[in-house]
Amino acid sequence: ATNRINSFINLFLDVAKMESGLMKFNFAEEQLIEVLSPLLQEAELIAQTRQIELKMESEEIPAMRVDRDRFSQAFSNLLSNALKYTPDGGKITVRMTKQTDCMNVSPAGVQCLRIDVQDTGVGIPEADLGKLFSKFFQAKNVPLVNEKGSGLGLALVKHVTEAHGGRVSVASTVGVGSTFTIF
Repeated sequence: ATNRINSFINLFLDVAKMESGLMKFNFAEEQLIEVLSPLLQEAELIAQTRQIELKMESEEIPAMRVDRDRFSQAFSNLLSNALKYTPDGGKITVRMTKQTDCMNVSPAGVQCLRIDVQDTGVGIPEADLGKLFSKFFQAKNVPLVNEKGSGLGLALVKHVTEAHGGRVSVASTVGVGSTFTIF
């Protein structure tokens, strides 16, 4: 319980710092696959215990400027949610693809990349999609799973993605699954 409270406090403080512009980001050239691979390996261990197929599809992605810790935190939230809301025997697919239109690339350059985290989970009601990245919001179907969250994870994903010059979106169908996209 102490760990959960501590994790919530740190997450809340991170989101508050990002919203107020006080979060310091440490951008450096990174191979994104090297940043994300340890997170995928960790998620694979959890997925195997529940017979969830976790698949990674990736094009050759050039090095880009990212804050390794913050980007890992955001990606980890997306993976964690996919695992949390995908029933045993389901499937999660992570795709990394280059984008051809990089005309408005920010210094961080994330807009030249697209990452999809797609699951065969419970899905999200359409009425909740517009509020999903707001602090403390949780979709109405959250009681369908035995996991509890803080309602801060997707707010953090949004702020980290925007700090990298990108955007985040979601497409979902109840009973079919969801796809979260960073681009």
